[in-house]
Order: sequence, then structure tokens, then C-alpha cells
Amino acid sequence: YDPFYESINNLGLYISYTQLMHWMLYDFSSPFDDTNFNPEIIWVVESGKNIFNDFNLKYFDYIKFGLIEHKSNGKDGTSSRSFNRSYMEVQSSFGRIYNLGINIKYFYIYNQILAAENADIQEYIGSWETKIFLRHKTDFVTVDFGELYFKFGAGGGPNGLNFRKGWQEFGIIFPTIKSRLRPYIQIFHGYGEFMIDYNIENDDFSARIGVILE
Repeated sequence: YDPFYESINNLGLYISYTQLMHWMLYDFSSPFDDTNFNPEIIWVVESGKNIFNDFNLKYFDYIKFGLIEHKSNGKDGTSSRSFNRSYMEVQSSFGRIYNLGINIKYFYIYNQILAAENADIQEYIGSWETKIFLRHKTDFVTVDFGELYFKFGAGGGPNGLNFRKGWQEFGIIFPTIKSRLRPYIQIFHGYGEFMIDYNIENDDFSARIGVILE
């Protein structure tokens, strides 16, 4: 037992990077229509495992703070899209094998450094999102859990409740033998799935593979 290592391990401070590439597979030349880059610094206070003497959060699995998150598509000119934001996220769930839960995320976009090309993006993605999920966990440490989920958010600007904008997403993450690859399928309707066409309503079905690097 190393107290120093344990305190660092429980600090809950992470650097995360997500890259989402929209591959138009059905088009003749199969181009990548848009690539979104999404680095962030996160602080997670996990129930029973945190720097506050492993404090139990009772009804919450964790509280997450997105200290700073950047999202952009790396383009310039009129195709440029970017924003910076901070957020707070909480999750509550119950059930050991079949785990049912809800996740709520509220974010603040820094309008002072918002790209002019997407100055009205909060009219389409709002400032909050909710996820309801059912996970099938297992006692086998070599098997990742499977998940069925529904996510949604409303547009209408900061604190908006305009459901004529916003978005909805339904997905299935398939269980796998312990791996860095997570296959899943997703149905998306609404605005803001990709930066390039954030203000255009889309209906999209996609099959994806997530790659986890630790």
C-alpha cells in the first residue's frame, strides 16, 4: 500500500481526447465530410473513491467537472467551427447486473471566444443534455459491459427548452471481450451531431467503433 500513489489515483484528474470522423461511405468517392477534435481536462469525484477521504455520494455514482473543453473541426474560412466550454455532469444509477441510470450534463459556452462562423450554435444544441441508460454488467473481468441508451438535448440558447431544435440519439453499445475497441450503432435526429452542419436538421444511422486509449 502506497499512500502517495493512492492519493494520486483518487485525485480524479484526467486529460481526454475524442476525435469523431464522419465517413460518407455511401458516396462514390467515400470522403470524410467532417472531422471533429475534442480535447478536454476533467475532474471526477467518484462515490467511494475520491480525494475527500473516499466520501460516499449516496445517490450519485459521480460528479464530473469539465474544467475546460474545446471542440472544433480544424477548418478555416467559412467552414471553420469551434467553441470552448465548461460543464458539470452528475450520474445516478442502481442495479449491479442490470444497471439502470440517468446522467445529466449542464454546460457553459464561452461566448467571448466563440467562432463567428457558429456564433448561434447554442440555439441548436442548447446548454444541457440528458442520458438514460441500461447497462448489462458481468462478473467476468475480461468482458466489457453492453449498454442501451437514449440521449437528448433541447435548443433555444442558454437554458433553452426548444425541442423543435436540439437533438435525440438512441444507441446500442455491444459487449466485447476486454478490448480497446467498442463497437456500437446509433440513430441520431436533430442538430449538432457534427460541427460543419450544426444548424441543419439531420437524420442519421451509423455504425461506429470507439477506440479507447489509456
